[in-house]
Formats: sequence, structure tokens, C-alpha cells
Amino acid sequence: MKERPIICRDHEVRAILDGRKTQARRIVKPQPVWGVLPDGYGPCWHWQPKSWGSHWVGFSENNNGQECLNGHCPYGQPGDRLWVRESWYESPMTGECKYKADGEVIGWNPRPSIHMPRWASRITLEVTGIRCEQLGHITEADARSEGMKEPSCGWSPDNSAVDAFCKTWCDLYSMESLDANPYVWVVEFKMVTP
Repeated sequence: MKERPIICRDHEVRAILDGRKTQARRIVKPQPVWGVLPDGYGPCWHWQPKSWGSHWVGFSENNNGQECLNGHCPYGQPGDRLWVRESWYESPMTGECKYKADGEVIGWNPRPSIHMPRWASRITLEVTGIRCEQLGHITEADARSEGMKEPSCGWSPDNSAVDAFCKTWCDLYSMESLDANPYVWVVEFKMVTP
């Protein structure tokens, strides 16, 4: 079992703590490119992660190349753990940690989530599943598993959880990113702590 960090925004942290968020989508970097194997067989994904050079991933119509890519997910494999990085405060007097997602007003600026050390993290998640798919393949059930039920995320009885997810995605990344329909890691998890 390995432990890795995952950055979560305030609305994601609230959804995890409420038990509404059990999935996270993160863009696959670099994006796989469809191609043909050098020996003429194919189709396949050409995938070039920095850590181990160029790699041709065999394609199967049953799994869309997914089984091969899954072994290289930066968020681990089922059974691994993720510790959540979020915006936080540390009292200079007591060393006590407070978290921006809790909505507490503190007299100093929050530290960005990227700088949160492991010891300050209050949430640990266990990975229960990993898959790779295009962003546009998200289902209504998946969007709800992304925590899209909170009104501040754009959800209401008048629109779908998928609509709310797309709105949130555009707010975070851009409309161009949504239109590009990138491949994403779908990380399924359950909370182990707080």
C-alpha cells in the first residue's frame, strides 16, 4: 500500500466530509493520442509520460486501452491511500490547524493546498477503483458521486448533476477544456479518516 497526496478544492472537501463525494476526476497528463503501432498493427494509444519515455499502449475494443493505462495512474491502485491537501491555516501561537473549507474566518491568510504537508492533512481516502475514460462519458450517477448535489455547485431540481459537474469543470478549467473532452483518471474512493 502506498500513500499519495491529492489536491481538493473547498467544495470537494465539504462533499467528502458529508459523504457525498466518492469519485474524483483528474486530467490524464500527457493525453494519450490515437495512432498505429510502428509495425503497422493497431489501433493503439501513444502515451508518453515523462518518467519512462515513449510507450505504445495496445488497444482492445472491450477496454478502450484502459487496462494498460491503469497501471500508470499517478493516484495509485485499489488499496492505496490518498491524503487530501486543502487550503489551511496554522496558528503561529498554538500550531493548531484550521481549514478554509470549514468556513471559519481567521485573522491571517490561508496557505494554498499545494503546500500542505502530510502532518496537517485531516482526511485520508482509500482508493477502491481506478479507470480511464473521456470526460464526456460521465453519467448522472457518476456526477452525484462527484458530490454534485450541493446548491453552491450549481445543482438544483431543475437541472441534472451532470450539468452541475460541467459548470464546475468549466469554472475550474475552462469551457475549452470541457469541449476538448480529455481523457481523465476516475478515482473511486472511500474515506478512512477523519
